[in-house]
Amino acid sequence: MDSNNLDYESRCENTRLVLRKLRKMLHILDDYDHIVSSLKSDNDRITENDLARHERKYINSEKLNSKYRSTLMIMHILKMLSLYKSFCLNSNDSLKTLQYNVLYDAYLTKDKLKRDDILEKYNIPKALYYKLLKNSYRELSNLIFCINEKINSFFLN
Repeated sequence: MDSNNLDYESRCENTRLVLRKLRKMLHILDDYDHIVSSLKSDNDRITENDLARHERKYINSEKLNSKYRSTLMIMHILKMLSLYKSFCLNSNDSLKTLQYNVLYDAYLTKDKLKRDDILEKYNIPKALYYKLLKNSYRELSNLIFCINEKINSFFLN
């Protein structure tokens, strides 16, 4: 396995780990409910105003430390999730829509859904569930880690 492929696989794994911890990290934000609901609804998006509001909150604070840096990191991830949501829901591909919905239910709902609940909700087999999540990790890692050539191929495919 060459180093580029290894780096890519590491980014995918890091994306999975970030998603696993994202629900806990979101509690740093004051408008947690708004953020989570905007990642589910079809027409809401994380906006520059959301970013600016969180940045202003911490920029004048004496706590320009880990909480501020964490907020910036979370907002970047949320912005990429919002972009990913738009891509999936506007793709006219029912599998991409399902992929985003499974990702949302697995990692972003306020109350975590168990795998079996998601399988039942969408009436899908376990193998498809894991395939959809793996595809999401790959596509999201391209967005989160800003790999230009991967992003171009992501949007062209």
